[in-house]
Amino acid sequence: RDAQESRGLGDVYKRQVHGLRAMSSERAMECQQELRLYEAAGHPLRADTRFDLHLLLGWAWELATSPSVLEPVTAILGPDVLLWSSDVVSKPPGESFFSAHQDSTYAGLAPATDVLTCWVALTASDEGNGCLFFSPGSHLHGQLPHSKNTQDVWNMLSRGQTISPSELEVLERAREVAPSRALALQPGEMSLHSFRTVHWSLSLIHI
Repeated sequence: RDAQESRGLGDVYKRQVHGLRAMSSERAMECQQELRLYEAAGHPLRADTRFDLHLLLGWAWELATSPSVLEPVTAILGPDVLLWSSDVVSKPPGESFFSAHQDSTYAGLAPATDVLTCWVALTASDEGNGCLFFSPGSHLHGQLPHSKNTQDVWNMLSRGQTISPSELEVLERAREVAPSRALALQPGEMSLHSFRTVHWSLSLIHI
């Protein structure tokens, strides 16, 4: 996509800080309960088992293919879309965190400007419980260098991919980039962001 379309994707993401409605809060609670039953049946959500649950769980498939999700996605990407992957993020109390990164770093999908990430909240997500933070406009700076640290057991990214603090400082000073902000979502709300939007979340003990 050209620069204008890429800017549009970032603008869409910023508008959705307040949350698009993917499903009702009641349905989000039902999905959360079904997920817990799945875990209780012997399927813990570890690093390698929390992915592609839309292939295993009916509620996840219904959510991913629902008009409330597909309509805003196709409004940005066009009608020919592919669901490449899905995953569930369940961050327990304690030191677990997600380092600053871009989803495009190790995905191998090209062009990355034709890919977006859709977040749907099954529970309330805010600054008090370690919600997502993002850097509006950061997607306009292309693929940024990442280091890989798999030794930090608290980083919930499987490869520990991390944008350095110095790189983040340079990014924050860029004209196109707005100050980072928290993305608070209520159950059933969703956000969309570019595959190259820089984002992270803090551990609960650092909030």
